[in-house]
Amino acid sequence: MIELSRKGIKTKYFSPFNEEIDETFNHLTKQLDPTEERYIHKESQRILKNDKILNLDQLKQSQFNYLILPGGNGLLKNLSNFENENYNLNEIYLNKDLERILNEFYLNKKPIGFLSNSILIGLKALQNNLNNKQPLKLIIGKNLEKQQVDTLNKLVSDSGENVIRESGNAEEVMVDEENLIVTVPSSAASGNVLPCDVYLASEKLVDALLSLE
Repeated sequence: MIELSRKGIKTKYFSPFNEEIDETFNHLTKQLDPTEERYIHKESQRILKNDKILNLDQLKQSQFNYLILPGGNGLLKNLSNFENENYNLNEIYLNKDLERILNEFYLNKKPIGFLSNSILIGLKALQNNLNNKQPLKLIIGKNLEKQQVDTLNKLVSDSGENVIRESGNAEEVMVDEENLIVTVPSSAASGNVLPCDVYLASEKLVDALLSLE
């Protein structure tokens, strides 16, 4: 958000509406809190503050030049069932609007940026369009869980001679010019990534996306 606004890029932010967060994590107690009710769009609006959060089902690729998917465990928990199904690909489903949007951007040759672990959702959504197409070039964080890395490798196994590099550098960026995909490890790079590292990762990702226009 900071880097996009700093570059004067007009942005819109989207979230599913009226979907309850299944599990709320209490960051004070480091435990799940089953008594607290939260909704994805309300939490998104709280983070966004001044801009208005829009319903994900309103997102049309024809109105935008790029798509950026932030990472984090909340993304995997709330927009997919990766964790609930223990990363069993036969049982995985994604938010249908997000799956549609990712494929629309990809098929219309519009650049997509993935931070941290969000590449898992991207690869699952694009699986049918990526397989047997151009080989992929991706960079992932060294701090991704083993299950996540194994799942990622399964998702790209039919996509040709892929280049997948693990990095402990949060801001190291990989640009796939053929598939118009940009990845950066961000917070998944290591267990001690600083806020400034996450910002620099976002800066590099935005610069890379702009270079693909």
